[in-house]
Amino acid sequence: MTTEDRLRSALTAVAELVQPEEESEQRTAAVRSRRRVRRYGPLAVAVAILLIVVAGVVARRDRAPAPDTLGGGSARYFIANVSGGDHIHELTVRDVQTGKVTATREPPAGGEWTRLSATADPNVFYVVLEHQDLASLYRLRIDRSGRIGALTRVRDLPSSGVEASFLAVSPDGTRVAFPVRRDDRPDGPARIDVMTLSNGRRTAFRTSEAGGVGDLSWAADGRHLAFVLRASAAHPSIIRILDTDAGHDLVADSHLVLVDTAVHTYTTPVLSADGQSLYLIADHRAGGHRSTQVLEVDARTGRPVRMLYEQPFRSGGNFIWVFTTLTRDPSGTALLLVDDLRRSAHRIDIASRRVTTIPFPRGMPNLIAW
Repeated sequence: MTTEDRLRSALTAVAELVQPEEESEQRTAAVRSRRRVRRYGPLAVAVAILLIVVAGVVARRDRAPAPDTLGGGSARYFIANVSGGDHIHELTVRDVQTGKVTATREPPAGGEWTRLSATADPNVFYVVLEHQDLASLYRLRIDRSGRIGALTRVRDLPSSGVEASFLAVSPDGTRVAFPVRRDDRPDGPARIDVMTLSNGRRTAFRTSEAGGVGDLSWAADGRHLAFVLRASAAHPSIIRILDTDAGHDLVADSHLVLVDTAVHTYTTPVLSADGQSLYLIADHRAGGHRSTQVLEVDARTGRPVRMLYEQPFRSGGNFIWVFTTLTRDPSGTALLLVDDLRRSAHRIDIASRRVTTIPFPRGMPNLIAW
């Protein structure tokens, strides 16, 4: 019987027990009093039954599994690997509200988890396992309680020139983008390949410009892909956003995002869900003030829109890159930031800029995905 059926039955019982009763004018006041007691006795019993049913419903709801999303649609769990301590090779699932580790998975002996990527589904992630000179992509599915439901090998990645440590799986989980080094030369022409996971078919986006490619990040549409192009050590890195439906030229079919590097040195750009903004970890220098920030910039112009979070720089007290890793949740409403100085993470609500700090038990991560 459903909850609604139980409540309906209880209410029906109340209605049946409370019936109108004819009373004779000749009856005495004492008789009326006795009848009144007898008439409301069943009503009290029925109400008590109804309260017991409702209490049972509330108790069952309290015991229901925790939702896999938070208020506003943010995903409840994220994944991370551990960069030190006794669990250095461990893959962990963590609660974004408390930092609690809800599941772990060790790689095979001699293997290492080298890349983590999220999807639009808050319960589905992709992880790269490098083992015996082979990089393989796995699909990780978690349940509503943050436990690992399945870890399935999807396919092996090409062995020649693929930089799996920068790959990004599309939000729908059907394609994966990764940088490719031509002829295994770090100073060779830049290139990104997008591979369909179901059949292994690859589409190459090339340019004659030399440089390394990194920090790939998809918009929610699965069409626009942000990346960093590093021409050389003597030239600053630049951010471009590629339209993967426009053509196959990595430069001609992408646009440059001009961030003012005189004010900000940046790293780890993350494309917003709607593709209109970029979120950056930035070293901010202006007017004698220096700090590490999480900065929102316009994805077309590079113009700063908002400073979402800031850690002032104190000489001798911390190094400038205190924020090391940044990721966005699939709903596009929040960011997760790793703070090496405080050995914790900060969850940032993008709309309100409200920041919640959570601990990192079992060791600090060098990779996260939300």
